[in-house]
Parts: sequence; structure tokens; C-alpha cells
Amino acid sequence: MASPELKPHQLISEADSLFVDENFTSAVEKYSCALRCLSESLSSEKGDQSSPSSSLSEDSSQGVLLMKYRALSHRSASFLKLKRYEEALKDATAALDLKPFEEEEDEGGCVRRRLITDCFEQEIFLKRLGMARYFTGDVMTAEDAFLRAFELFKNSERMGDDNAVYQDWIKKCRASLNRADESNDVHMKELDKELSKIKENKTSAAAKTMLIKKQHPTMPKYQYYQSDNFVTISILEKKVQEEDLNVTFSLDKLTVILKKSGVDFTVICGTLFDAVDVSKCKVKIKDEKVLIKLKKKEPHNWHELFGSGAAKEKKDDDKKDEKNNNSGVVPAKTPAVTKTTTAAPSPTTNKPYASHRDWNAIERELKKQEESEKPEGDEALNKLFQDIYGKADEDTRRAMIKSFQTSGGTVLSTNWKDVKEKDYEKERVAPKGMEWKSWEGQRLPQKDDD
Repeated sequence: MASPELKPHQLISEADSLFVDENFTSAVEKYSCALRCLSESLSSEKGDQSSPSSSLSEDSSQGVLLMKYRALSHRSASFLKLKRYEEALKDATAALDLKPFEEEEDEGGCVRRRLITDCFEQEIFLKRLGMARYFTGDVMTAEDAFLRAFELFKNSERMGDDNAVYQDWIKKCRASLNRADESNDVHMKELDKELSKIKENKTSAAAKTMLIKKQHPTMPKYQYYQSDNFVTISILEKKVQEEDLNVTFSLDKLTVILKKSGVDFTVICGTLFDAVDVSKCKVKIKDEKVLIKLKKKEPHNWHELFGSGAAKEKKDDDKKDEKNNNSGVVPAKTPAVTKTTTAAPSPTTNKPYASHRDWNAIERELKKQEESEKPEGDEALNKLFQDIYGKADEDTRRAMIKSFQTSGGTVLSTNWKDVKEKDYEKERVAPKGMEWKSWEGQRLPQKDDD
């Protein structure tokens, strides 16, 4: 028996849940309760029509009719599952009498809005109506309902097994009426052709997209991120071969050329923000992308990937090292990747800031000072609890959480064996002169403080 506090839409929702759970008998009971409530609402509306202040507005009246239609339609589906076909037809006919898909004028000449505008909901109802009519012997009108539902399905361009389902029902109806003649077969073939055209159009569109990508390769994209010591560049291209990749490093320049579908793309070519250590720069080819790792000469943050390059002093020092070592080219790890130390003149400043202070070093020093400071008072106590929790096992953590939360913050225990069976909500103790209460002001179970 439904609770009197539940409203019609809540009863319908409960019934829908029971239907999904395949508890069709209980679903029928809930739908019936909802329909009784809705009938009472409509009766009270008719009784108050003479009063200037009617209990239900036009919008609310439409809402009641819509809920009544859905309750009847869904109860009809439940009766079909229970093979109670006469009752299913009765509900479907009653729902249809509400004229859910039509607009009509009332006695005052006003146009009443349609209850149902969603095509999918119309399609499902017509399918149920057709099944109820078919199983009660009204095959001719059942065929009409299935045809209307099939047309809505076709117009929706929705793919699925419903195509075959509707065709099977229509064939059953025509076989029962001995109307499986040539004209009907032609009609069904035309519907099949239209549905197959929709599928072919979607498939051909996808194939054309793939062909265009192969014929007209696009420029590979890249992105980068950095730390104090490294800049890592990701070339977002899958399954790159070593022979198709050419990466050239120098003190403050980078060039990346990638061959794609026979076309050479210069993905990166320019002067870097600052100098790099060429001997420690690396290239790694992965299945989904190419990683290029640049080792910064000096640890600091680059404002962007490209800039005005290394300072003149750095380039002079690099030239001296180059002459002393007699090494013009550093061998690459892969044949297609080369590393050179060719310096190019480019006037620039050494640091990205106006001053010459190393702000990153200052920041690191401040962090060390913060870590060395010892907390005091409540802060020290909280840190102690955090350390205990962080290093504890699962049972200890579970005990700490349960004891602290259920006791209202008055107990913190690490022994799960004690906490597991204990009910702190009933045994909690309030401070002297106080007591635990709910938000509504009701006194909660608690242990009196003697």
C-alpha cells in the first residue's frame, strides 16, 4: 500500500523503478495508486470551476493530464509483460483518449496544447498500443499503430534493432490478414532501402574523412613543459620512424624536421629562450609521440620556448670550449638526429629579469627555512596527528576516522579493535553545562557527565 504522503509523480517514479527491476505486479499497484490520486485532482478541479479562484491553473491541469497519460501508458506496458492483454489495451485506449498528440479547441475556443511532443515517446506508446491490439485480436488497427511507430523511428535516423522489430510486427499483422501481397512487399523494401542509405551515408562520410587526411597531411602539433633544469617538447605524432625524423641542436637553436606521408614538415625552427647543454639534450621516439628533452645551461624558468638566445659571454665561452676540445659535432643517439654547437650572433640579456638576482635560488632558500621551522601549539598537535595518520596502516586510519567523526571530535583512538564495536554517538560526553542536540533542537543520545 502506498504511503499517503507520496505525490503522483513520486508514485510514478517508484513504479518505473519496479518496472526496470522486472517487478511488474508491484509496478501495476504503484501506477494504480498514482492514477487514483490524479483522478481526485481532476475531480477537485472540475468541482472548483465555478469558483473565481480555481485550485488548479491551466498549466497545472496540463501537468495532471500528462502524468495521467504516462501512468496509463506505463501501466499498459506492465500489463503486456504480465500477458494481461485486455487490461493493457484498456489502458492504452484510455491514454489515447486523452489525445496526447493532437491540438484541439475547448468549449471556449482556446487551443489546448499537445501533451506529448517528443517523437521517441510517441513511438514507444504507439508500439505498445499496436502490441495490445494485436494480442486482443484487433490486427488491422494494430498494423496501423506499428506503421506509425515505424515512420517515427525512420525519421529519427536512430540505428538499432528496432528496424527489424517493427518489420517483424508488420509482417505478422499482414500475414494474419492475408495481405502479404506484392504492393506491401514493395513498400517494406522501400523502407529498407531508405534505412540502408542512412547507414551508407554515415560510413562513406567517415571513409572520405580518412582519405582526405592521407592525401593532405597536416602539420604535426607540439607542446612543451619545463622544470628548473629541463624543457621537454612533445611532438604529437604517432608511430614516427627514425629515418623520418631530423633533430638538430645547437647552443641556443633548435630545428625539428619530420617527414609525413612523403612531405617534409619543419615543425620547429628558431632561437631558443636561453642556452642549452647540447651534450645532455636527448630525443626519444615513443609509439604515440616524440619527446625532445633540452638541458638548460642555467637553472631558471623560461618565459617561453623561443627568445633571443644565449648571452654574448656564453657564446664566447662556448667557442673557447669548442676549440679546446676540438669537437665540432657531438654524435647523435639515432642516425637521423644530429647535435651541433654552431654559435650564431644574437644580442641579448643574460637573465629574464631586470636585476641579476637568482630568484629561483631565493625561493628554494625560503622553502628550506619554512621546512626547518618547528610548529608550536595547536599547529604542532595537528602536525603530530597528520604524521601519525600518514604513517599508519589501514586499521589505524579507520579507527582514527570513526572515533573522531562519530564522537563529535572528542575522541581520537588508533586501536581499531576497540573502535570497531563501539558506538561513540551514544556514549559521547558533552562539556559541562552543555548537551548534544540535532539541528532541529532534539536531544541526541549521550552519556551524562557526572
